[in-house]
Amino acid sequence: MNKNAHIFAKLIRHDLSQGVLRCWWKYVFVIFIFAVPCGVLFLCTKNGIREGIVTSQASVTDYLIYILKGIRVYIPTPDTKFEVPILWLIVYVYLAFVAGSYPIDDLALSGQQILLRTQKRVQWWLGKCLWIVLNAIIFFAIGYAVIICFASVGGNLSLKPSNDIVRVYCEMDVSGVNTGSLLAAVTVLPLITAIALSLLQTTLAIILKPIYAFLLIACVMVASAYFFTWVLPGNHIMLLRNALMMDGGIPTPFSLAYMTVLALASIIVGCVVFRRYDILNKEPS
Repeated sequence: MNKNAHIFAKLIRHDLSQGVLRCWWKYVFVIFIFAVPCGVLFLCTKNGIREGIVTSQASVTDYLIYILKGIRVYIPTPDTKFEVPILWLIVYVYLAFVAGSYPIDDLALSGQQILLRTQKRVQWWLGKCLWIVLNAIIFFAIGYAVIICFASVGGNLSLKPSNDIVRVYCEMDVSGVNTGSLLAAVTVLPLITAIALSLLQTTLAIILKPIYAFLLIACVMVASAYFFTWVLPGNHIMLLRNALMMDGGIPTPFSLAYMTVLALASIIVGCVVFRRYDILNKEPS
């Protein structure tokens, strides 16, 4: 192993220790964020079976749709009231909180000394980018594990959506939707988008401050619910605004391409900015 690879590996181990293991408590709350809506849908379908409204407990995909569906396109009229998609918003705002301040706060702690000794700013930044990817994977892995647990208790580990459950409790019709395309929209796309948004947030945290970057991402998510445009990232991860669910919706392949470009742009811009970043006299946010 050459010197640069050895330094990079050391930086990765540092991020795993400080950014994951020491912050384990942040991931505990992810369990509750997914467990609460899963519990609600579990009880609803249990009552629905008893009343003859639905025929089975929710499947894995049903839970995913219920939590990540978002809201339909909002068209302001005197008779319509804007409703914030609470479940959807909590997932992504809490993810922004988890991703939030560690990369920059690390500079006020042991990370600053490591960086001063190694003088490898590019490797340091790329290490933080890898941490961001890992953080998003852990976040959604926990969420998906919670969903699988509820589906297992209900005896329905199928990946096929239940048309009656989705129709009654999500107000959607998935009867003609390809299951593979639907799964991509509620598993792969949210993860890729989460990575892109976290990378963007970290880049903004360098330019601004972590708290301002967090608030900006939160505002972007709320604005995404109000305004339907492909420019606002939140629109890409609302299933109700996907091309599978509405005419004129955003196709999943386009969303994946857009998020990939956003992620790469954030990495490059962050790297350029960080090479000129003053790492001294930094305090935790």
